[in-house]
Amino acid sequence: MWLRIQRSTRLWIETGIGIEAPSPGSEVSFLIGISAEESRDRYLEDFENGRSNLPFATREPASTGSDTGNAVSTLCCVDLSQSNLEGLPAQQDLSGLNIRMSAFQDRDVDPTTLANPSQIAGGSLYPLFASHDIFIARGVQGNCTLSPELSPFLSVPVCPGDQSGVVRVQNRYETEIQCDQRRGADRDSRFGFTAPPGAEFGFRVLTDENGQMLDASEISGREGTVLLAPDALRHLSGRFSVPFADLEAGTIRVGDLILARNAEVLYLDYGWVEDITLAITLDVPGNATAGLIDLDVYAVPTVRSDGSQAERECGPSWLEIRDFWRVGHIEICPDPSR
Repeated sequence: MWLRIQRSTRLWIETGIGIEAPSPGSEVSFLIGISAEESRDRYLEDFENGRSNLPFATREPASTGSDTGNAVSTLCCVDLSQSNLEGLPAQQDLSGLNIRMSAFQDRDVDPTTLANPSQIAGGSLYPLFASHDIFIARGVQGNCTLSPELSPFLSVPVCPGDQSGVVRVQNRYETEIQCDQRRGADRDSRFGFTAPPGAEFGFRVLTDENGQMLDASEISGREGTVLLAPDALRHLSGRFSVPFADLEAGTIRVGDLILARNAEVLYLDYGWVEDITLAITLDVPGNATAGLIDLDVYAVPTVRSDGSQAERECGPSWLEIRDFWRVGHIEICPDPSR
């Protein structure tokens, strides 16, 4: 992050009887890493009383206190996936996230004109220091676990002579999800099931009148996803999206039906959910071979999603946990000729 000083510090402070530079008795401060709303709340009164040069963070220097639509966020989105930051209760020197400030002068190239950050040259160091550490966050542990209830183990009879029909298999998955800091999963958490490669069963895909699969990217937020039949995967607790499938897991055709080997839903409520109950309906072709019906269970919960500007701009913090579910087995029906 780069900040450019465009006016000599000798001209920064208007005292009412003159202009002076910052000093221990006349300090200046600014905040970054806050939302537009918080910026307005912190600075508007000072602006009206002549103690701030702007009413809020903005790209419009001529903004007045009534131009609240010109307020902008200075939130920083930080990817800590490769960091060595520790979680609480570790001490602040291990769990604290700080911004380190350096000042430079005599720069020849504006950093905003460079496409690759590695090309940025600092210039000459300038002895400008913050009055204290710029501490912006503390790390917390984000591990989550699934604690599923025992589901019925189903026997699914199929008959080798049936070349076009399907057997519909219904079951439900109940689990408790617990994350550190005594939290559950929050808005936009993902829950899904995936059949193994080559599985002879799947979740029914919705198609249009021409037999084309229906795009689900506006719901899933991802390309390569399609809508599933409403009963393929539905919630029995909480508020979830309609089900969709990721085509990367594969599909199979049974007559005019398309079956996906994946089904997923999004949790849509704000606030933590801890108890999840999801009902599934699988289609098994009538000519399937005997074997187990296994599903990989995955949850991609977020433990931060409060609808704030931070959430809208930076997105949630994702985790991923997995489970295994043996739904039942396919058995060949007895031959009536014997």
